Amino acid sequence: MIKLGALLLMVMVSLNSSAQIADNFTRLKLKGFPGCALKVLNKYPGRILTVEAERTKRPGPKLELFYEFDIKLKQDGRVVEIECDPNSLKLSDFEEQVGLKDERFSERALISLEKAKFILREKTKGMIVEYETSLQDGRPVYEFDVFESDVGIEVEYEIDAETGLFLESEIELFEIGNP
Repeated sequence: MIKLGALLLMVMVSLNSSAQIADNFTRLKLKGFPGCALKVLNKYPGRILTVEAERTKRPGPKLELFYEFDIKLKQDGRVVEIECDPNSLKLSDFEEQVGLKDERFSERALISLEKAKFILREKTKGMIVEYETSLQDGRPVYEFDVFESDVGIEVEYEIDAETGLFLESEIELFEIGNP
């Protein structure tokens, strides 16, 4: 039993010395919102403007809950959006928010804002609450928040500004912050 205890102590000492190399989120075993907030700010230092709790709109037994952070970057003041899975702390769906007149958006957008709204109206009868324009992997994207009064929820729809195709839709559970 003493040999087993000594072996465990050696393993713990070796893990402890390499724990400084491992990121804090793994070492501290933070999950959920606190883990996501720390991981997002570690990767994208700045100020959190808003956080939305969302889930995919796809039907199925497992609700895929995630947090969407809008961050104003300390480095250059850009506003970026990143999603975080509260279970795995995996970051995904990076977008840079840009204006309609930003050349990186306007030069590639083949679909106008009005055309995107028309495409959206074919999919939903809900009321557009707000919209954003962003670059997702360099591609221009329209993002619409739509209140669907028949079911009493807000849904976020993304439309590719080059092709007019729907990219995704997500149900917004709540939003905290002020952009």
